[in-house]
Amino acid sequence: MNWEAVGAVGDLLGGTAVLITLIYLALQVKDARNALKAQTAQNRTAIAIDLGKWLSELRRRYPVESEYDEEAKVQMMHYLSGNMLHLQNLYYQRKIGNLDEFFEGSISARGFLHLKNSHFNRESWKLLSQIPAFNEEFVRFVNETLESDRSHGDA
Repeated sequence: MNWEAVGAVGDLLGGTAVLITLIYLALQVKDARNALKAQTAQNRTAIAIDLGKWLSELRRRYPVESEYDEEAKVQMMHYLSGNMLHLQNLYYQRKIGNLDEFFEGSISARGFLHLKNSHFNRESWKLLSQIPAFNEEFVRFVNETLESDRSHGDA
């Protein structure tokens, strides 16, 4: 038997094994990315439900924004801060490709309804946007989104 032929067969088998391993790893990465997308969507839904319940209770107790007492104002600031941190996370998840286009509408439209429809929240965002928890790029995105929405008469 020729040792060169055995070596060539070994190289061929080794190359095939490497190719199979790379294909397997690519499939695993795709599955992991899909699992991350599903988990992110689930987390987003859970957070939205919790925030919605909390906000409904607060709005039930304080139906008129102009009648907020100091406790309500502090609670609304916490709500707004938490929601905006959540939206910032979604913004970056979308930017790196972990969220599909469905979430883009959530980030740029429904996600900002609480800002558009509330003078208190718009003023609060002006204060919150200056704290280091919010990245400058995200702050610009929010402000541009709010301005474009206002220019269409929605606010």
